[in-house]
Amino acid sequence: MLDLGLVDLGLPDTGSVQMIRVCKPQHPAVPMAPVSVLADEPLVLNAIGVGVTGCIAQGRVGAKNHP
Repeated sequence: MLDLGLVDLGLPDTGSVQMIRVCKPQHPAVPMAPVSVLADEPLVLNAIGVGVTGCIAQGRVGAKNHP
């Protein structure tokens, strides 16, 4: 049994939102939390739209990331 699904929103080969869209119906009780170093608001909002529980991001969504 899974306790938490972590998905990198910056996956280059696979659409991370598509991965969530496929996994969430198969594991509806498992919270999905995308992780991203990018502050890409549309991508985060798209992930929320497909059922993620929350998002772990470096910086704030919509803000520029500074080292």
